Amino acid sequence: MPAEIPTGHRKAWFFMNTCRRINSEWLFFKQPLSDTTTTLSPTLPAQNDSRFYPVNLPHDWLIANSADHYENSEGWYQKTISSDILPFDASSDDDWLLYFEGVYMDCTIFVNGMLAGEWKYGYSSFEVRLTPFLKTGENTILVHVRYQSPNSRWYSGAGIYRSVWLKKVPSVHIASDGITAETHRLENGNWSLCMHTTLEKEGIQQSAKDFFASENDNPNASLSLSFCVQTLDGTVILSEILEDTPVTLTNIKPWGINEPNLYKIVCTLSENGTAIQTETITTCFRTTRFDTNEGFFLNDAHIKLKCICQHHDLGALGSAVNRSAIKRQFLILKSMGVNAVRTTHNIPAVELLELADDTHANEHSLEITRYLKEQVLLHDPYGHALPTIGSNFMQGENARKSADILKIADYNYAERLYNKQHSDHPDWGIYGSERASVTYARTSLSVM
Repeated sequence: MPAEIPTGHRKAWFFMNTCRRINSEWLFFKQPLSDTTTTLSPTLPAQNDSRFYPVNLPHDWLIANSADHYENSEGWYQKTISSDILPFDASSDDDWLLYFEGVYMDCTIFVNGMLAGEWKYGYSSFEVRLTPFLKTGENTILVHVRYQSPNSRWYSGAGIYRSVWLKKVPSVHIASDGITAETHRLENGNWSLCMHTTLEKEGIQQSAKDFFASENDNPNASLSLSFCVQTLDGTVILSEILEDTPVTLTNIKPWGINEPNLYKIVCTLSENGTAIQTETITTCFRTTRFDTNEGFFLNDAHIKLKCICQHHDLGALGSAVNRSAIKRQFLILKSMGVNAVRTTHNIPAVELLELADDTHANEHSLEITRYLKEQVLLHDPYGHALPTIGSNFMQGENARKSADILKIADYNYAERLYNKQHSDHPDWGIYGSERASVTYARTSLSVM
């Protein structure tokens, strides 16, 4: 399912150094919106304040108040990080960063009572450099978030509603979201790939091309970048790709709606030949074009875009990102025939982009289905109860692949699919379920 993201570019979601998601064990409290941030001292430990209670991120405080989903208010989040998780060493050149995928709306970050950074746009990710404010031992993060209505024409939510990451990187490092894969299809059917990287030092970013421009005069001439293209299972396709140098790839499977072929690009920053940082992005190879008369083409095949427009919230769940809920949305949309999403009107969640890349069954999920089937047969050798699948989404590829393993499938509210899928899969046992009404029982006659 295509999402609004440039062709050939995927965000570096995975930080392969010292990086961990720190979504658990935060303390939080909410109060009416004030005119100043001095209502709570940034040095006050939340453990000593009875107003705080534990929460996990992502978190949306507005959804809890069903009487006022646009309540002017402000929230305080605090987390104390132990030295086991953040082993700060003042003598080291390493840099510590705090990466927020999204905070709505205006936020201020304090580290050990000192102002570390601010961010004013609720939908974009941002990063705060922690190193100047850290100390040996425990370190305390305090995030102050202000929500003031009106600010949008839709439900926005309030709080740290996307994930937070703690990162340790070298003094010179690959910037977060700083890797871009530029892809082009060649006339002979092969593909051209060119990598572009942004490097960062003490919060200042610069393209790798400019950073390495003057090798003789550059005090960092000992540093170098290289790339490796892999399949998702880790099979190396091409290694030792240089920065800003096009290379040709053969036997590439392009990304398509029904065949979402993806590849990994591993970017390595080395010093004197020794790797000091490794980042991985996921990318794809595809072509897109629009024709004013004929419409949209994906890989030179005409595609009629059956698009929906949706905001980032998850209805009754609020704005706090929930991967399972987003996947459920996608599967429902795909069962309706939807093949594209307009992510209105702002930067979508990481999880949405990942799921848009591939909402199909992968080999791991199919392995789980096979395992569960084996367990049923193991514990019921006489076959008193056969393993089956019950799904609202039998039109989707996920469900069909699992059904082909189990050979018995019940269709919730999908009588329209019986004849077609029985013709496609004559070895399946097909029956209807969840069809309660005044005329139908919960289970209908099987089609065998």
